[in-house]
Amino acid sequence: MKKKVLALSFGAFLLLSFSTKFLQKQIYDTKLVQTKTLQLKVVGQNDPNVKEPYAILKMSRKSDRVKVRYFAAKSYDGTMVGSRYSSWSANKNVIAISSGTYMDLCDASIAKPMGLCIDDGNIVNNKIENTYGGIVVVYATGGMVASAIEKGDLNITNSKTHSKMTIDVRNQFQKQAFIDWAKEEKATVFQTHLFVYKDSLRLIENPNERMKNAPRRFLAVCKEEDGTVSHYIVNLPRASTLYQGVVKAKEYLKNIEDVTQIVFMINLDPGCQNFYNVHNSDGSKKLESNFNGDPNLTINQAANLLAYYYE
Repeated sequence: MKKKVLALSFGAFLLLSFSTKFLQKQIYDTKLVQTKTLQLKVVGQNDPNVKEPYAILKMSRKSDRVKVRYFAAKSYDGTMVGSRYSSWSANKNVIAISSGTYMDLCDASIAKPMGLCIDDGNIVNNKIENTYGGIVVVYATGGMVASAIEKGDLNITNSKTHSKMTIDVRNQFQKQAFIDWAKEEKATVFQTHLFVYKDSLRLIENPNERMKNAPRRFLAVCKEEDGTVSHYIVNLPRASTLYQGVVKAKEYLKNIEDVTQIVFMINLDPGCQNFYNVHNSDGSKKLESNFNGDPNLTINQAANLLAYYYE
């Protein structure tokens, strides 16, 4: 009788373990979202033993399960970005958040975005900033497109009619049509440095910048060999110049990830508002420092936030 009880108890334990294993919450499909840290040879360094860390977050847009949301600025009623994000994320499976583009000040309570900016269809800044050559559109449906402003080839889609438009935001009439479209679509628009566009490097090394070393972070949207689109966040925690960081990220994507095309690569500013958190598939935050920003900052200090989530 005792053996029978023990056998039943052991069977119940196995059943409980089996059930717990398969009932454990997974906030995203690990086939679509992957992270890795590599130690790679320093670009331009002859000694192969000298290496530096690359922290990579890869997110496949296959089946449109991975989506993007951008909080560009505080709302008109004064609600800060941190509060906006906290309310929105309460019922979302967040993969990662990162500080986004440039602000005129580090103080989130008074900071304003640099360049043309539309947040969820609301105009925040109406001025085109020629210093930042990239214009990025985040659709309300979670997609993202970008273009080089001087190319005048920003492609947008009307969600109701599915008709497409090619916009040159330097043209005042087309710019107004674009703003009207963004209002209707509740799209978010921002400007930033566009470092790679359709595989072409758009940055020239400046000798005066050679001593300005800092950690670098980039967002790259790439086409894979099978035709799918993937979003990569390449975090380079070792200090380097901006040019060196861009070259490292581009060479990594082309030579190690072997992407067929870098559609675009933009800067994610890790300066005075260095937010970065990546989540494991069970929803917990990754503990590795290379997947985190400044630990001394709180979400209430965020001037803007780029969020990836899974639906």
